[in-house]
Amino acid sequence: KQEQDDLNLLFEKYVPGCIDLVVEGIQNGQQGEKMKTIVPLTNLNMVTQLSMMLNAVLVKEIPEPAELEAHFIQAVIWSIG
Repeated sequence: KQEQDDLNLLFEKYVPGCIDLVVEGIQNGQQGEKMKTIVPLTNLNMVTQLSMMLNAVLVKEIPEPAELEAHFIQAVIWSIG
């Protein structure tokens, strides 16, 4: 249960803002230039990639919160951008 809560908090903290930036060009609530992607991706594609990255990285017992956040950020960078 604690692991699920930790992952949900990290998801809410990082994922919506990153997806808004990549897909819509929205940063800190302001419209900016949309990013160009080599391969067109949907929000669902990016979240699926994030899930697959986390599944590959978190193969053992869930680490301490700081280590979990580091793994999560790495997965966000590699899956969303």
